[in-house]
Amino acid sequence: MRLKVMFVIENLVIGGAERVFANLLNCIDRERFDPVLVCINSAAGGVTYAIPEGVRTVNLNVDKKMALFPLIRAIRCEKPHIVFSTLAPVNFLCIISKLLLSGLGTRFVIRETTIKSISIKGTKSNPFVRFLYAAMVRTLYPFADSIVALSQGAKRDLIDNFGVAPHKISVIYNPIDIEAVAEASTELIDDLPEWQGSFKIVSVGSLVRSKGHIYLLEAMKELVHTHKREVRLVLVGTGALRDELVKKVEDFGLKDHVVFLGYRKNPFKYMRHCDLFVLPSLWEGFGNVLVEAMACGVPVISTLCESGPREIIENSVSGLLVEPGSSKELLKAIKAIMDNPTYARELAKNARVRAAAFGASAITKQYEEHLIKIFEEGR
Repeated sequence: MRLKVMFVIENLVIGGAERVFANLLNCIDRERFDPVLVCINSAAGGVTYAIPEGVRTVNLNVDKKMALFPLIRAIRCEKPHIVFSTLAPVNFLCIISKLLLSGLGTRFVIRETTIKSISIKGTKSNPFVRFLYAAMVRTLYPFADSIVALSQGAKRDLIDNFGVAPHKISVIYNPIDIEAVAEASTELIDDLPEWQGSFKIVSVGSLVRSKGHIYLLEAMKELVHTHKREVRLVLVGTGALRDELVKKVEDFGLKDHVVFLGYRKNPFKYMRHCDLFVLPSLWEGFGNVLVEAMACGVPVISTLCESGPREIIENSVSGLLVEPGSSKELLKAIKAIMDNPTYARELAKNARVRAAAFGASAITKQYEEHLIKIFEEGR
């Protein structure tokens, strides 16, 4: 018997959680599993990941605020053995569906993608909304048959701050298609200045406050104006903070030193052809982009987030870890890499070895075994 698994997500618009689902759907064993992808909507106009060939897709074509009853109808129609969802709003919808569909026999697995307590504080400005969101996590998450946390830090947060029973939570890291990343990284670059003799830094991620770009720009200001270093920064990504960050670049006198590339389908070639990758985030659930940069064979610096980077990098061995929200710490780490090319090459070599542990095939097998286990427990 093939296990029918309904993957539920809002859509496959470019993002970390969406990439994880795309990788899982690509790698899942079709002889043991019958995957069905349910999207709440198609997010018209957004750039999306390709749906793997042979995966049947159901698009509810509704706003997520109106998705509960269409989702319930889809679950009743498909009768999956397991509903597997990701991202909190969709997780809420799936758990409410479970409560309204008692007796169906379907098992519900949800995936938590962040340090939820930090994420709520950082993204919900209204105190009532913060309270309501946290209350929904505390109330609904315990009804899941299983929760997959993407890091030990995310698991600890659910236990300590939301009262979820430890036995309900399993940690499975994100699957990264290491081979595809490495191959894509060899593509030539034709949209950057020559910058002969300059040390090139790249950072890839959404231009939002949680990614901490301002601290990287402050470090760049010191490198260029105080320490007189020949250094350039490439920022790959889009987001609400773009105009604010462009203004900061102008204010800091860095117009000739910073390039905003926007969205790029292949960010990996920039990682490979730069001298250093920096992830200045204030928090991360995991940090897919960090593993991807390591797979490209570039030395990496990351902030020491509550989870993710500290579980990916062994400090001073496969990369450098610094305290979040500190341009001084970033500056010190960047100078350490710039001033010691031999050390930088050693970090890059170790980073590539470490990245292999997160390969999509191996991680997908962990997901497969977990889904089978949860199904068997419910029989």
